Amino acid sequence: MKYPTSREYKMMLKADAFVGNEAESEAAVGRFWQALANLPFDKGIAFGKAPRLDAKRDVLFLDTPEKALFLKHDLVFRLRRKRQADGAWDATLKFRLGDQLLAGAQTFRPRKAYAPEGRNVKFEEDVKAVITTGRAAFWALFSRSANTDVPDRDSLRKVSDLKTLYGRLPEAIDDLQDHALSDVNDLEIVEHVYDSGKLTLSGQKVEAAVILWWSKHQVTAPIAAEFSYRFDLDDGEAPLETVESAWALLKKLPNVEDVDAGGPTKTAIVYGAGQD
Repeated sequence: MKYPTSREYKMMLKADAFVGNEAESEAAVGRFWQALANLPFDKGIAFGKAPRLDAKRDVLFLDTPEKALFLKHDLVFRLRRKRQADGAWDATLKFRLGDQLLAGAQTFRPRKAYAPEGRNVKFEEDVKAVITTGRAAFWALFSRSANTDVPDRDSLRKVSDLKTLYGRLPEAIDDLQDHALSDVNDLEIVEHVYDSGKLTLSGQKVEAAVILWWSKHQVTAPIAAEFSYRFDLDDGEAPLETVESAWALLKKLPNVEDVDAGGPTKTAIVYGAGQD
């Protein structure tokens, strides 16, 4: 894939702002949304209806004991399914890097037997603002991802099992084939997705969401919170006015009390950021 098909802007939030039961967490999402709407913006940015709880999911990340897929090969392997459900998992293999050319050059894809809804492959761009020397700097990651269905978590015991799900895997991971796959840091995540927030950027309606993560073993105190908004790209491009408004919003977000502009990303948290 030559060009990303979407761009998503992300900002971490203070997880302790969303502590409580489900109703209390949803109320906190509403307060955060209102705080965004109260920011002084130039014309072109408008907030409508707040995100509402749309999905509850169990989430696992798998890697070798030495975390080689991520640390050495820029690969993230995630399993996700409806909360407390039985049956198949939705599996996503993702290559993420700041180099658009390298990310776009990846060719791995699902095998037909494990992609009943078609070979779902995406090439996307994630954007965040890094606060440095008193100003917000633009920072981007490009990712190629491929989704498959996994009937059983226990069928994924070694890196070689990924070859059952995916074709054209990077040759660089061939030396990991006999390495075991296990839950990264023994972390089992409960994910709540607050979706369908109404946000308009220079006349273009975009998707906005808040995602909360808990450890499965402590479901009152979130371990991560993230705000995001996204729009599709056409041959890697979007209207200039939309892009300008999107960046203007991202730069304003650190002014909101519940925003943690320097906080670790969700992936970093999975891999141990903030642990003693």
